[in-house]
Amino acid sequence: MMIRRLLTIVLMVLLLPACGRRRYSTTNLKPVYKRSAHFQEKQSDVKIRVKKLNQTQTSKLFNGRGKRLKKSGIVPLQITVKNYSDTPLCLDRSGVDLPMVDCSVVAQKLYSSTTKKVAALTVVGLTCAALSFAGSCVCGLVGAMSGIPFFIGASYGTGVLSGVFLMGTPVVTYIQAKDSQVSNREIAHDIHQKTVINSLSIDSNQEKTWLIFVKEKDLARQFNITFKHDSRNDTRFKVLIS
Repeated sequence: MMIRRLLTIVLMVLLLPACGRRRYSTTNLKPVYKRSAHFQEKQSDVKIRVKKLNQTQTSKLFNGRGKRLKKSGIVPLQITVKNYSDTPLCLDRSGVDLPMVDCSVVAQKLYSSTTKKVAALTVVGLTCAALSFAGSCVCGLVGAMSGIPFFIGASYGTGVLSGVFLMGTPVVTYIQAKDSQVSNREIAHDIHQKTVINSLSIDSNQEKTWLIFVKEKDLARQFNITFKHDSRNDTRFKVLIS
């Protein structure tokens, strides 16, 4: 009876990380509001607001992973544009006067490390299996020499326990690895949706919010953002980030 309970507890401990796994959750990108903007300006029929996100804001936006971007020296800039004109606006990557970090690079910085997870779980599982096997051998030897039933039973229990760890570790490792891969795909999709890949179109009377990522060392205090119109001159903003 005691061995059954022990095995039940071990199985629960092995499977709990898999059942309680936490995947990446997407947070919607909200417009930059006037009170939080580091820069705002309106020219004719175009209004822009820009905010430099700090680590706390970045963590909220990317499911607690803001510290990873900070350590990589990457700064997110959040931009909201309102087009009041009767013609569409277009923003190309070349329209931002900053060397932007590609979204695939940003996503990789936010990825969960599948290799590290698999390695850690494998080491823990095999270590527990080895210790259980060693305990089984010791208890079996003592039981054989002394004839005490407790040690004989303990030898059997720890032997079974060693087998449970050997069989359970690959299962849990596989589940965690697949979960990590799914999370990384979700991160890549989220970053892709929130950034300018090649160009961004803003229709008449439409407001859009997006992100650009810049290396902290490349973030100039002042830079230009230029929007192209279909039928008139471009609109250029000299953005000043204090």
